[in-house]
Amino acid sequence: MLPTLHDRSVQWLLNGYHAINKPKIIKQAFASCRAGPFFNLSFDSLTSREALQRLWDVQKNEPDLWTKISTHQYKLAKRDDMVDTDQEPAFTDDADTLDGSDVAVEAICHIPII
Repeated sequence: MLPTLHDRSVQWLLNGYHAINKPKIIKQAFASCRAGPFFNLSFDSLTSREALQRLWDVQKNEPDLWTKISTHQYKLAKRDDMVDTDQEPAFTDDADTLDGSDVAVEAICHIPII
């Protein structure tokens, strides 16, 4: 029983991968996603002459927007978005400090530990 379960536990993932791993489907998905009124997210659209011309126009005519576009990837996350280590309790390996979400392995596996 265990080898059968082991073999089938990943089979659905492989079936899904093989079902959608088709370049035509992937290209259609990206072409369906719009990026403004004139472009979609396909490689052909984003690297088209029109897209490159639009970027050149923004760089030349809208320097504030160009600065925002070209430096956005280098900005760090705000401090508010980060986890505060003072509020997050440290991990403890102590079995006496279990919380309500802890479940014994035996309860999940239904296998008595000898």
